[in-house]
Amino acid sequence: MVGIVDIAGLRERVEIAPGKEVEFIGWSARAVASLLRRFPFLQEVIQGKSMTLVKMIEVDPAAAGAALAAAVKGGLENTEMEEAFSDLPLQTQLDCFKAIQKVSFPKGLVPFLMDLYGIRPRPPEASSPEEQNTPNSSSASAPTNGSSVPDISTPDTTSPKPFSDLADTSIQPSGI
Repeated sequence: MVGIVDIAGLRERVEIAPGKEVEFIGWSARAVASLLRRFPFLQEVIQGKSMTLVKMIEVDPAAAGAALAAAVKGGLENTEMEEAFSDLPLQTQLDCFKAIQKVSFPKGLVPFLMDLYGIRPRPPEASSPEEQNTPNSSSASAPTNGSSVPDISTPDTTSPKPFSDLADTSIQPSGI
């Protein structure tokens, strides 16, 4: 039987300098908890608030380096690695975040949050009265347990994809 330590999992490599690559393993629950504890403003991102990479750096310059390091084996709360990632050019950091998205949320952030919170998309509205009375026409809704879960039952598909370009690089639920 193969053990958990024998499973390589999804990995993504990014060239950070000619001939120099970093392998990202993605964010674990432990990494996310650490980042949220150290950088509380990131909770707003998880709750659906859009934030650009530039804005993240403006709020707390150490957050980007810590978030990048947290997705590398041995990088969680590794000050030396965090500082090295913080010193990378912005475009390289952006490329690293794209890789982290790919391995952390292979199906996208919205489907991940929907699974996590048990939220299901609402079916399309029926166009005729006959369709409205079918057994499959009931709307799914978010649980009402008092938690502050973002309404992601109808994701905004018109928003730009995160990290699509430097000017409008949003860390947001839609499209991740």
